[in-house]
Amino acid sequence: MEWFESTKHRVRLWVAEKFPTLHEQAQVEVNESNSRKVFFLHQLPPGEEQPSVRIDNTISSNKYTIITFLPHNLFEQFHRVANFYFLFIFIMEVVMDSPVSPYTSGLPLSFVVCITAIKQAYEDYLRYREDKKENNKLIYVVRSGVLVQDRCMNIRPGDIVRVSEGETVPADLVLISSSDPTYHAYYSTAALDGESNLKEASALKKTQFFNTPAEITQIRCYCEVQAPNPELYRFAGRAVFNYGVGGENEEIFP
Repeated sequence: MEWFESTKHRVRLWVAEKFPTLHEQAQVEVNESNSRKVFFLHQLPPGEEQPSVRIDNTISSNKYTIITFLPHNLFEQFHRVANFYFLFIFIMEVVMDSPVSPYTSGLPLSFVVCITAIKQAYEDYLRYREDKKENNKLIYVVRSGVLVQDRCMNIRPGDIVRVSEGETVPADLVLISSSDPTYHAYYSTAALDGESNLKEASALKKTQFFNTPAEITQIRCYCEVQAPNPELYRFAGRAVFNYGVGGENEEIFP
């Protein structure tokens, strides 16, 4: 399947190079049934309802909780052929009148299972600790026209976030403005795909001149974007400005 994926990738690159207009149209098409609307600063127009479930930016990469650890871990361990085999032998020795003591297979199996469980519990605790550290990082967010500090886990869809040079991007963001004279920003995806070369992002043309929190709060816009998917290098969406007040216009994400 590797050759198929590489061929498909080369075809995409060829189409993008030979037919840029067609490629752009294909890239920006949004599936209406699966698309999402994100309103800048949560400024919902009349008729739009707030989501019933509050969405935040909390990261959770640990596999277990205190309640689920024991059954989940045992279930995983006895899915391994070796562990299941020795468990079967142990049960047979207990049930049947075997000349071999059940301890010969039960004790080694218990030892291996316990050591593995302790190791996996410790690794999961380390993941939990790293998640907690990331969730509690302080970032700058625009609240009521003022730039304030808040925890990373409290970012919500529609928040305006300021990211300074050298900082980690705390969530999926659309570039509104940049301190760069060309209104570009450069970022690294090394934590996602291992590539160390910098990628370039362009600010939206209709917002690139907004620099202060007071100016940014005047933006009346929502972003319509595709549903979450595993594609790292493709993104389809549009920004719609001045909705509900006449003169509505849109800009396709670069």
